[in-house]
Amino acid sequence: MSEIIEPEPRRPLSRVLGQLATAGFFGAVIMPFGLFAVLAALFGGGLPALGMTVAAALAGFALLYGAAALAPGESWLGGSRVGRCCWAVLVGGFGGLGWWLGWAITNELGLAVSRPPLGLLAGAVPFVLVAGLLLRRWYLAVGSLAITVALGGWLLAGLAALPPDPAEVSRRLAATSVDRTQLFATELPGYRIRRDSDRWRLAPDGEPRGAKDIEVSVMPPGPATEACAASLECAEDAAGLRYQRTAGQHGYVHQRERLAVRVLGGLGVDRKLLREAALAARPATDAELLDILPPDQRHQPSPLDRLRQFARSLAG
Repeated sequence: MSEIIEPEPRRPLSRVLGQLATAGFFGAVIMPFGLFAVLAALFGGGLPALGMTVAAALAGFALLYGAAALAPGESWLGGSRVGRCCWAVLVGGFGGLGWWLGWAITNELGLAVSRPPLGLLAGAVPFVLVAGLLLRRWYLAVGSLAITVALGGWLLAGLAALPPDPAEVSRRLAATSVDRTQLFATELPGYRIRRDSDRWRLAPDGEPRGAKDIEVSVMPPGPATEACAASLECAEDAAGLRYQRTAGQHGYVHQRERLAVRVLGGLGVDRKLLREAALAARPATDAELLDILPPDQRHQPSPLDRLRQFARSLAG
């Protein structure tokens, strides 16, 4: 008779939940204490603060190592001492990264989740999710992944929706030596905006730069006779709105109070479209300036600034 081999019984789910709870306790309690110790050591805490930092790091590692040992067969890395050390490093490292990102973004969004007591519970979430991703039980790992993606998408969407930083707009204007009052923008269906030297250019979607592009620029107001001198055709279309055509371009000049907005396009661009663009021209918003103006190379953006730029690029 062939020997019947009994499958190895799985550990009860309570061991897994205990492992996740221990990882969460690390994020809720040990992580804030360790951060406090690090800050105290950096700002003149001396040897006592340094000792607190080392003690917090050792206690945190021991706690996470013990969490891995609670259910060694349930995690992909819990079957050996080296595996448990790797589990502790991964949960502590990636959980700490998620903890910092979550705190920085929620603080930027003005949410109260970074303040106690809710902040303690929120601090446990990234560590629990990282520990859940390392589990062998597929439904727990997939659930942890789904929650991670959902939370990350929600935070990035909130970051992308924040109003632009006025200081960043001022830095970019100063770096490019551009007067903000000279920057007007306009919108047309089927066209995208891009900056070209000291003017704005509307390019048709899906087409390379060419004869169908529309240029938007600002010029000082002047008498019509002087402006029409080099034009093949020049006529008042409406009050303050003048149509001009040269050998290669045509467009409109819209007189404002202290300036004139000029919208030009190739002869292949429809005249009604140019008229619509001229009438819709307006001062550029902060968001449009950030999309068009290049970053100031003298200013090093913070990690949160880079994350904000990434979120805006995803949002389109």
